[in-house]
Amino acid sequence: MVGHRLIHTVEFLTADGIKIELNQEGWRVLNIRQLGEAQRIAALALLARVEALAPYPPPEDRPATALTLTEDADRVATRVGLRITHRRFKDTRRR
Repeated sequence: MVGHRLIHTVEFLTADGIKIELNQEGWRVLNIRQLGEAQRIAALALLARVEALAPYPPPEDRPATALTLTEDADRVATRVGLRITHRRFKDTRRR
């Protein structure tokens, strides 16, 4: 049953309370409107940093053995010091 689930979105949380999301369309800051000016600047700097580590959508020249979204999310979380809070799944079984 687990083999029929596909992760399509991963959410991260920083120690400062900034929420970041990674999906097939790319990276984005989730709570940008709730942040103060200094936190907003820090969030955008963090967003640029994680985009450099794992660009999404992946470049066309990426090899066929490329990391999946989950593996990229885990790698970025450990390198930058983020906590993964949610993983959103799709059910791929035919009905």
